[in-house]
Amino acid sequence: WHQAVQELTAAIQSAPNDAQAYYLRGLAYNQLRDSGDADADLTKALELEPDMKGALYQRALARRELGDPVGALADADLLFDAGVRDPELRLLRAPLLRELGRNSEAEKDLAAVLEKQPAQTSALKQRAAILNELGRRKEALVGYGAAIAADPADAMAFLLRAATLMDSKERNDIKAALADASAAIKLAPSLPLAYETKANAHSFAYELEEAVADLSTAINANPRSARLILSRAVMYRSIAFQRKDKTAARKAIVDATRALELAPKLVAALNIRSNAEEYLHQYDLSLADLTASLKTLPKNADVFNGFCGHYFSVGKYEQALPSCDNAIELSPRNSNAHQNRC
Repeated sequence: WHQAVQELTAAIQSAPNDAQAYYLRGLAYNQLRDSGDADADLTKALELEPDMKGALYQRALARRELGDPVGALADADLLFDAGVRDPELRLLRAPLLRELGRNSEAEKDLAAVLEKQPAQTSALKQRAAILNELGRRKEALVGYGAAIAADPADAMAFLLRAATLMDSKERNDIKAALADASAAIKLAPSLPLAYETKANAHSFAYELEEAVADLSTAINANPRSARLILSRAVMYRSIAFQRKDKTAARKAIVDATRALELAPKLVAALNIRSNAEEYLHQYDLSLADLTASLKTLPKNADVFNGFCGHYFSVGKYEQALPSCDNAIELSPRNSNAHQNRC
């Protein structure tokens, strides 16, 4: 893919209005997980040739990786409106719809896929994820098990089951989650999410240094992965909160800021940075990050939970209450919002 980028760059220099060359280089950047450059090239391709469906699909993928679910869904919807109904597009749309709080629409897309392909592992996994979000954890675990049975080499199914197991925070489930994450690493040793999931399991077991080490290994191999850098920021935040470590909080801010440099619309990075700023009593900076998050994701439980915690910390309880209520309404199992509300 690096060779492809070099050759296509030369082609673009010779023919700067060649939409196909921009499209192919954007595709290559996507394969290299350089989503920012992919987005730029695919946008240029669409400026030159607006009806290029492949460029729309690839840009949706890039924008999803950049933490821009609104932009990614807009591209996917343009394809949908153009009459594209293939399973791949529905499987791209479903998680974007879920992230924006539109679960019923996501379920329709998944049902349409599973009607034609009952053993479609991606649809099985996404449906299980929705069940988990609805609090139907046992059914979700069964769903992930069905996906693994359909394809025992599916590393992602192991990782999603691991994440669901971790929800219970019970010792045996954490051990099982570590086993699933380790199985995923054996199946896909270059998959960043495998190390991220294993790091999360380590964190639940209070093995925070091991978690940071797992993520640092993955970041060394993928230095432009905003997702991985953000995950390490999450671990540093956990170290800061659990061990009252201001240095770790500062490292969390550094990593979250770097993630935002790579993916400016990555709202989760704003939330993590806000948490760390809150811990360091940088209340104005924290509130600014939360406000920026809300503009992008006005129906996100984590954002409202951040406001809930912020106003609670500064003693503005009357302002905290509606934010806590919004967080609970969007995510009824949000324990932090319940605690702050009490």
